Amino acid sequence: MNAVVSVVANVAMLLGVMASLGAAITLPGIAGLILTIGMGVDSNVLIFERIKEELKAAQPMRRAISAGFDRVFLTILDTHVASLIAAACLFQFGDGAVRGFATALSLGLLTNVFTAVVVSRTMFEITITNRRPLTFGALWIERWLGIGTTTGEEPWLQRAIYTAIHFRHAAVWFSAAVIAASVTATMVHGVSLGLDFTGGTAVVATFDAPIDEEVIRHVLPEGSTVQRYGATPDRTLQIRVPQAPTVTDGDDQAHVHAITTALSAPSLPPSHIDRTTTIGPTFGRDLQQKGTYALVGALLGIAAYVAMRFRPGFAVGATVATVHDLVVTMAVLGMAGYDLDLNIVAALLTVAGYSVNDTIVIFDRVRERLRASARVTLDTAISQAVIDTLGRTIITSGTTLAAVIALYLFGGTVLAGFAFTVIVGIIMGTWSTVFVAAPVAALVTRPRARGRETAPRVATIEAGDSLS
Repeated sequence: MNAVVSVVANVAMLLGVMASLGAAITLPGIAGLILTIGMGVDSNVLIFERIKEELKAAQPMRRAISAGFDRVFLTILDTHVASLIAAACLFQFGDGAVRGFATALSLGLLTNVFTAVVVSRTMFEITITNRRPLTFGALWIERWLGIGTTTGEEPWLQRAIYTAIHFRHAAVWFSAAVIAASVTATMVHGVSLGLDFTGGTAVVATFDAPIDEEVIRHVLPEGSTVQRYGATPDRTLQIRVPQAPTVTDGDDQAHVHAITTALSAPSLPPSHIDRTTTIGPTFGRDLQQKGTYALVGALLGIAAYVAMRFRPGFAVGATVATVHDLVVTMAVLGMAGYDLDLNIVAALLTVAGYSVNDTIVIFDRVRERLRASARVTLDTAISQAVIDTLGRTIITSGTTLAAVIALYLFGGTVLAGFAFTVIVGIIMGTWSTVFVAAPVAALVTRPRARGRETAPRVATIEAGDSLS
């Protein structure tokens, strides 16, 4: 209830600010709203997990809650500042839909800091003041998975995760092979650009009777593509005609007239046009250029902040992990038959933000481990950080994935590409945080941390030890 009230308050404040500013709600703006909600949930989960840790250390309830919020504040600040830097780059270099995403994300991050820290903490204080029962006991799922239990049971999932972390350097090579395969597949098959970037005309037409795609292709202009569309795919088709290189922006209606004339052929059942979208080639090329600048600027800005707050090697790890997620996700999109349009770009930006947020949470715990003891090695700190945040990773990734799957199943055709991209991105982001970002950061940082690496390996985790 605490998390739900906090997130609802965040959304209400965000919509109120956007309404007062006169900002329009677009699909990329909704993407920024979804990422804001995801980060709001993550902020609450981080706080709750910290409070549980304090309670397990036998701290009184009020002190545990206070320490939980205080210890998580820097983590929340780091994740939100990094996302704000990315949003600023997207707003500066992007255009149209990309700016809508950046605006919604920026406002949402500011409101989320307030609701996660102030609203949530106020609710805890009210509960404690009224002497209501407040427990942070392990749920049945935590007991079954062995996360955070103190009963002496075998934490099998933690053992499995540690075993995987032990071979994380092999996982880096596996991820490198996946990236190489993704790049090769993209080069062979190419990136299928949507009308937002190539220019052209898209018409959604519904026929009075079921229609065969091949019959439609025979009467359309050369180069046209036909796809099933909507809730009645046997009768509704999306017809797209790419813009010819010699066509200027003033000739946009020529394709619309050609399609409507073709659909009026006597051999076809009666039909009506549901929607028409026309984009000129100049506008499409401009979107390509600005989208590229925005994405590169966001990655460089995030890398600079991570290098300043952590270590330069950590910035390399975060950047490599984010690029890994974007490259693999785009390759999967190509194999699934989705075109790269503005909706997919908004989804890719959501994936990048989610990936960076996930990575910074791990890095922040690594930094805390290294500061706590000068004798803890970097490899040990990384392993322990992943284990420490395992509960948070499962809860945050699981809840976000469930929400996006629901969006994919029930959001309709327009949201299908966006939701599919985010689903793939969440899976890739969770993998890359543990098996790409942290190992790469360790590999890059190790030459400068050689003195620390030669220290006695205090607090190392042996394969047979309990990781509770």
